[in-house]
Amino acid sequence: VIKVTTKSGTNDPSFYVKSIFRPNAFYSSQQTGIPSQVLSTPPGSSNFQEIAFGGPVKPDHVWNFAAFQDNTEEQGSVLTNDKPIKLYFPSAFDKITWQQHASDRWDLSFIASPEWAFHRPSDSTVSEGSKFVQRTPGMDFFQMLQTHIFNDHTFMENSFSFYHLELVTDSDSGHENVNANSVYLVSYNPAITSLYTTGPYPNYSRTFNLRGRYSIRLYKNAGSHTMKTGIDYTEQFGVSYSSQFIKSVSDLSGRPGGGPITESAEYRSEERRVGKECR
Repeated sequence: VIKVTTKSGTNDPSFYVKSIFRPNAFYSSQQTGIPSQVLSTPPGSSNFQEIAFGGPVKPDHVWNFAAFQDNTEEQGSVLTNDKPIKLYFPSAFDKITWQQHASDRWDLSFIASPEWAFHRPSDSTVSEGSKFVQRTPGMDFFQMLQTHIFNDHTFMENSFSFYHLELVTDSDSGHENVNANSVYLVSYNPAITSLYTTGPYPNYSRTFNLRGRYSIRLYKNAGSHTMKTGIDYTEQFGVSYSSQFIKSVSDLSGRPGGGPITESAEYRSEERRVGKECR
């Protein structure tokens, strides 16, 4: 996630670079005392890259600031030889400021931050074939802000923003590649004295959200106080889809003291959201 504060007015260019690589092998050995421990240090590594630059496009009138981060991680567990969780979080930010007149300024900002997480979860109670993946291929934000100064005490802001979010959860291998006769089974495993999961992850879900917003605000400074009035208008559209595409079984009969056997059949559901808000 990128968090920056920028101001127009500087004509001096700037540049920043940061790079970090940290393998988990550098960690000290871990002794958990858990019988199922198979490794002394968790497998994986962290890799972080960042670059940022800013400066004038046209001195005293147009400035640009941009930044990019690339964060890649693989994080495993000392309790299993399964693949570690793989995380990928790139983020980009760009802002253009235009000083149109002494009393008028325009700011255009754009943020994109998609995310991917593979092989979840990474522990000893879930077989490798039962892992799932979470993807956020779309997480974007755009804002156009116009500021007009009337005098030393009064100014007005007009803003239009656009937000897009998309989230997907699926079997690690993809639900379209799973045999329809497969079963997701949770049962007691005496070797690890715990419940153990086998079979493909059974759920698929997708969420899509799109939101536009317009606002106009008037600010009045009076001594140590600021008065604010304005109108915000929001339009929203969203779709949420979820399904269980294979049968899921929970078998607790082998657990000490016994337990029930329950089954959950396949299902599908979809929800749409359309809304307006004005305040």
